[in-house]
Amino acid sequence: MITLIVLGFMIFFVYREYLSKIEAKVESKNNQKILDSQNSFIVITDGTNIKKVNNTFLEFFGYESLDEFQKYYSCICDFFLDEKGKGYLLKEMNGLNWFEYIKQNLNLNIQVKMDDKKHQPHIFYIDFDINNRIYDNNYIITFVDITHLKNVENQLLYSEKMASLGNMIGNIAHQWRQPLSVISTAASGVHMKQQYGLLQDGDIEKNMDYIVENTKYLSETIDTFRDFIKESDNKELISVSVAEVIESVLKIMEATLKNNYIDVVFISTKDIQKTMVKGEFIQVITNLINNAKDVFKERKTKEPKIIIELKEYKDEILVTVEDNAGGIDENIIDKIFEPYFTTKHKSMGTGLGLYICHKIICESFDGDLSVKNSSSGAIFTIVIPQDNNKKN
Repeated sequence: MITLIVLGFMIFFVYREYLSKIEAKVESKNNQKILDSQNSFIVITDGTNIKKVNNTFLEFFGYESLDEFQKYYSCICDFFLDEKGKGYLLKEMNGLNWFEYIKQNLNLNIQVKMDDKKHQPHIFYIDFDINNRIYDNNYIITFVDITHLKNVENQLLYSEKMASLGNMIGNIAHQWRQPLSVISTAASGVHMKQQYGLLQDGDIEKNMDYIVENTKYLSETIDTFRDFIKESDNKELISVSVAEVIESVLKIMEATLKNNYIDVVFISTKDIQKTMVKGEFIQVITNLINNAKDVFKERKTKEPKIIIELKEYKDEILVTVEDNAGGIDENIIDKIFEPYFTTKHKSMGTGLGLYICHKIICESFDGDLSVKNSSSGAIFTIVIPQDNNKKN
């Protein structure tokens, strides 16, 4: 009798274990169906090993199963492109691996630039979200392919760059008017005096000096403009003097600022070196100055003035651009870095200028661009880390 009872218990426990396994399989299949129904590709991982993926993931990368995928890759981070200073997630960030970094920065909008090695060349951009912890120490990470949106954004950036280039050409035209006028006056003056027999000793030498001096100025302006074009297209990181970059912008815009009666004061207490994409920084400074100039014209500001200050604070570089145009309406000041937001007439602005400035400083420089009102106008503040204090 006791033997039958023991045998009955054994059968019960074996049957219950069998049912548990069946239920687990059914639950696993149901969970997999849920995963496979998602358009975004989903990865379940502990941060080191991939435990489960959905069909969208496999189809995207071109593999039949997770086992086949793992013959070649052990981590999704194997696809991350190592582009430091671009604002994208890297395998290692701040001394942490990518997984630990995003767990500690769940409030950040983190994007990844990837290279699909099986279908080269195929660069794509991913926006992702990490969900709360599930069983054991595994996490669900949802990846959304935003490559198309990124391409559209890049087209808009290119359009804005062309607009900045157009503004720069306009600045060059203003720069050239005065020296061209001097050259023309000197040459025609010598010619006229020669015709009427009025040439005196030293006239030719004096006027030739005027022509040579102004021709040299024109040549320097061409060099500055050429460097701007080259640096705009060249994404190479180089070490430059931040003060010299700002001064080069002011040199190109000198005539435009004078023609609009805008007084510019540049304050720099120290020659600060920074590794950067020079053309991007030029674009930011140029846009901020042009923005102030447009506000001056719109509001007919008397005695318009821009103060640019470069300084160090702890391990950061600070650049402030302050105007006396009356400031920004407090109802919209928190929106001015949003894309397509503009207070200008459609013929004067795309609403992308400040958005792109903010994007460049935040993503390319790993810094911040902010704005606040002063008693007389607006103050834009650029904060970027020193080279010895890079976040990445």
